[in-house]
Amino acid sequence: MQILQTAFDRVGESEAIEAAALASLHVQATPALRDGLGLAWRQRDGARLSIAARLPASAIVINRAFGVRLQTLEAVAAEHRALGTQRYFLHPVISADDLSTAAAQAGLVPARAWQKFERQPGVALQPKAAVVIRKVTPDTEAVGIAARIVCAAFDPGPLAKPARTTVPRHPAVSKPIDLTP
Repeated sequence: MQILQTAFDRVGESEAIEAAALASLHVQATPALRDGLGLAWRQRDGARLSIAARLPASAIVINRAFGVRLQTLEAVAAEHRALGTQRYFLHPVISADDLSTAAAQAGLVPARAWQKFERQPGVALQPKAAVVIRKVTPDTEAVGIAARIVCAAFDPGPLAKPARTTVPRHPAVSKPIDLTP
């Protein structure tokens, strides 16, 4: 059971990092960008909502709800509906069975799943070719390259283009994060 609890703790850690990165996007966005993307950051009874209501349904990497509990699910769904979010990911802190029932009662339907994988600490597979890893900072051209890769992978749509370089500018993102056990 300890192994299972450790895995749940790590998922919680990774979601906290994801929520912090999304929060930094909201903090760094200009008023014009906030308006253009329909950006909103909300907190409801412990749940944190990242909303970009004007992005397409494929922008689920930005449209998220972290820390969703049974008692907050309907409020989270109502907030997303009110702002016009087409689709979003729920990051629940309840069992899948409880979530399924409560989500159906809130008028939500599953559209896409998301899985996280955990590997043991240590060296990952050795690269077959020389790999250079560089820190992405606001003053490097790598910001644009990294942004293009992320946008291609998660398809937030063309409206998100101005937001592609905001997160690397935020001080919280430039701090190293230690995820070793």
